[in-house]
Amino acid sequence: MKKIVVELFSSIVLLTSCWHPPFDPDVSASVLSARKLGDPVLEFKVSLPYEARYGYFIPCKFSYTQGGWITKEAHSLRITYVIFDPILKTGVILKKEQLNVSSFAGLQVFSHPNDLQVLYISHPAIKGWVRMSTTDSLSYVTTNNLFLGAGATLTWSGTEEVGILYIASYEDGEQITLKGYDMTSSNEVYYPLPPQLPAAPIFAAKNDYGAYLSGTLTDGTPVTYYWFEAGGPVQLPLGRAMTGLLSDGRLLADTGDRLYVYDKDGNECFAIATGSFKFSFERYDAVNSRWVSVFTRTLQIAASNNDEWDYLISIYEIPTADLEKLKL
Repeated sequence: MKKIVVELFSSIVLLTSCWHPPFDPDVSASVLSARKLGDPVLEFKVSLPYEARYGYFIPCKFSYTQGGWITKEAHSLRITYVIFDPILKTGVILKKEQLNVSSFAGLQVFSHPNDLQVLYISHPAIKGWVRMSTTDSLSYVTTNNLFLGAGATLTWSGTEEVGILYIASYEDGEQITLKGYDMTSSNEVYYPLPPQLPAAPIFAAKNDYGAYLSGTLTDGTPVTYYWFEAGGPVQLPLGRAMTGLLSDGRLLADTGDRLYVYDKDGNECFAIATGSFKFSFERYDAVNSRWVSVFTRTLQIAASNNDEWDYLISIYEIPTADLEKLKL
């Protein structure tokens, strides 16, 4: 009997000594999509200071070891520019942008298509875009009118990617203004007012198919309007606010745990499990003449010594035309 008690006590000690981290729904949501993609194109483990805890990484286009580190805390949003050394497993934090926010809805981080040292950040609290560079001070492109949303699109010129930033706004009258900035110049396009303006703006941009404006009404109902060449606006059937446009004209709605993909008319096509697995951007693969979607997975491993935290960062790629292979 004594032997049984000793063995039982030993088993309990063994089991309780095997500590496991608490269940993380974001990590769980990311597992399925990561498995479908197979091995990442790049994966590395790094350490960052304590202030970076619970953040995630969005790489630059020409160097997947540097980019934006996004940290969301209660009523606060911090964007920092980081450079990692995968060999030394260290990270250096450079420029910082701190925002006091009540919601993270509408946050966009756009990697400059031709300059790896520049990121563009948008949020309703900014009322437009802020340019973050490792070499220059922060610069803003905003509106003084009622802010209705912001967005960005990419095209291929034949020699390079061309990015355009958009800001939608409203001033007393019968039209809204959608202003586009192609990094060097700007132009304004005017559209008839929709039946109701979004009370909480999320996204606004245009492509070859038309212009889009999306957000939520005062009661929290998502609404997306579309203006096409022949007129508009038309309210699209999206059940979620838009958060992006793909190069092929499809629409995106990122809810945090899912990335929903719609056709250009707002009909739902499929959903992708995300969580810690985040859509970062598209890039043009000139060798194969196709657009590629880039996803980044940031896993916080554990707290290490010297007040630093360890992270495993994985970068995945898939042709944009094949995104449906990731559907739930």
